[in-house]
Amino acid sequence: MAVYSERYKYVFFAVPNTASKAVAKTLREKLDGVTLPDRKLVAEGERRHHATPSQLVRNGCLTQEQLKGLLKFTTIRNPFDAMVSKYVKHCELIPAEGL
Repeated sequence: MAVYSERYKYVFFAVPNTASKAVAKTLREKLDGVTLPDRKLVAEGERRHHATPSQLVRNGCLTQEQLKGLLKFTTIRNPFDAMVSKYVKHCELIPAEGL
């Protein structure tokens, strides 16, 4: 998924496990963002939630010229935070009597 704003000239690209759904929601609600693509991507194996610039162009969501004029950004996650989160989820799967 990407969030695009013609008014503010940006496109945000979602990245797995980086709170991208929350960021995308805020951009849509506060900064005139619209979700791209608004339909399933055509090519087999392409996912809607984590679209790339080339997928947006290939599927007719944006043109190369439109992309050139936009601020393109995404989010990242602190690797240590991701590791701790994975560990906590792993521990939740272990039954208490198994400790």
